[in-house]
Amino acid sequence: MFLVSGTILKTRGITVVKDNYQRHRQHRFKPITTSRLRLEVSATNGSPEARVYEIRVY
Repeated sequence: MFLVSGTILKTRGITVVKDNYQRHRQHRFKPITTSRLRLEVSATNGSPEARVYEIRVY
C-alpha cells in the first residue's frame, strides 16, 4: 500500500506483502493523515486477475 499526499502525488510505501495466499489480511502502522490510498497488486497466485473486495481505513 502506498500513502499518497499533496497535489504532486508523492508516494511513500507503508507496507509490502509477498507470497500472500490468505483471504483476510490486516496491517497496522503508525497513524498518518492522507486523502488518498493506492493499492498495487504486482502478481497473483496463477490467476490472470486480482480482486479486492474491501479495504477499511480507520
